[in-house]
Amino acid sequence: MVIKLGNVVLPKKSFDIVTGLITNRKQATIEVSPTNGNGTTIAKNINFTGTTRTKTINIFDYTGNEVVTASAASVSYANGILRLTNLDGAIATIVSLNGRIAAKFTVSGDEVQKEVALTPGFYILNAGKTVTKFIVR
Repeated sequence: MVIKLGNVVLPKKSFDIVTGLITNRKQATIEVSPTNGNGTTIAKNINFTGTTRTKTINIFDYTGNEVVTASAASVSYANGILRLTNLDGAIATIVSLNGRIAAKFTVSGDEVQKEVALTPGFYILNAGKTVTKFIVR
């Protein structure tokens, strides 16, 4: 890694570099201070007129600081087929209203169709953070 201040290459062992994020998260600061190599700041250096130089830089939206949201999970049941979307890796449990576990399995994939034989009644499916109630007629 090469560290430059203007067009001057700075030897890493001769400087302390501190970075920080400004509260609005749209700017960052970089402080460069001359040091004698053991962490002690020195008052004079040929590249400095003072003891510390500070630079503020802007962080633009396209630098990858945006939030990534997960796709919504969905569950449906029809004609003996349970369809699970965006629940890969979750443990799915189907429970009847009397508390009996009708099925339990690990979801493998983002778009899963699983054959599950359920008798008519009310059921609750719990998979990860998704809970769905459904009726089998």
